[in-house]
Amino acid sequence: MSRNSSRPTEKIYCIGDSHVSFFSGTNQIQPLWPKSGGDVISIFKTFRLGAVLAYNLCEYGTSWKGRELLSILLDRRIAEEERIIPAESQILLCFGEIDCRAHLLRQQQSQNRPISTIVQECVDRYFSIIKESKELGYRVIIWNVIPSTRSEKIANKEFPVFGTCAERNQVTRSFNKSLHEKCEAESIVFISIFDALIEADGLTNMDFYKDPIHLSQKAMPLALAEMRRKLSSGVVYEGLEDEITQTQRWKKIIEKFSIAGVLRR
Repeated sequence: MSRNSSRPTEKIYCIGDSHVSFFSGTNQIQPLWPKSGGDVISIFKTFRLGAVLAYNLCEYGTSWKGRELLSILLDRRIAEEERIIPAESQILLCFGEIDCRAHLLRQQQSQNRPISTIVQECVDRYFSIIKESKELGYRVIIWNVIPSTRSEKIANKEFPVFGTCAERNQVTRSFNKSLHEKCEAESIVFISIFDALIEADGLTNMDFYKDPIHLSQKAMPLALAEMRRKLSSGVVYEGLEDEITQTQRWKKIIEKFSIAGVLRR
């Protein structure tokens, strides 16, 4: 059997905030769904819903309408041939970084309550949607919250930060631990590369980031290795890394010639 014919055709549908762009295989933030993105990794299809909080994902009527958008993507009342994501597909949910970077420590301070309580409430609300998605028949995968930026202030007001890097990383570690435990209890796959992105002093190794907030494709081998270890379906097949490298190389060549005016769209 040839290498091409042995490749799985099943996709992992990745749904989340801006961090879901990592699974596009590029270092570009993907456009907001329903605009189509520039996914270059064959096994992933990304859906960026916006700056949706893990805390708010269970609520209708929030500013980013995360619950409404997720309901459209996963609505099993829609006829099979019209569904955006096929029934019983593997879906990967990617939320929580915004909460850990900008909100949980702030809420601890404003509410004067233990940070453990604040974190647990956020995880519980997020997990209610995770469990609901599983009950709809989807095979759910949860992506960890990655370590927080070392920056104490970011010029782009779209990415607020609160607390120090060490404080945020401790909150993120607690968030991931609680979320992992809940996933494990429900036989839901939890994928984490958190520890591989942390240095000995507990601060974030920014070599793996494309900007102060988002992972670059340097971290993709770590993600694929962990997925290959955790997923039994074989969807993260051998040789995928070589395919990604080749695809990304051709994409850069095409972009170069497009900018130069050699290729016209």
